[in-house]
Amino acid sequence: MACGARVAQASLFRLHVEEADGEAQVVFDEPGELRTGRGAYLCRRRVCLERALKKRVFSRVFRRTVMIKEEELRGSLVALLNTTSEECGR
Repeated sequence: MACGARVAQASLFRLHVEEADGEAQVVFDEPGELRTGRGAYLCRRRVCLERALKKRVFSRVFRRTVMIKEEELRGSLVALLNTTSEECGR
């Protein structure tokens, strides 16, 4: 979504949109959780999340207006990184 690295989907984090209080919010999938519907994939590096936030790509990727809670996304990414060791190719 942010850096354009071409790697296996299994080595990326998936994000999706959840409806919460009438607003569409972007969140990370839980590891091992099967999801259907539109998703977006992000490298396992904090710099890639920061690039996606800076470029404001989420609404375009999900093809709808979405709410971004930047600090929650950053916290979720850090938590996911602490449980995995793989990184993207860049």
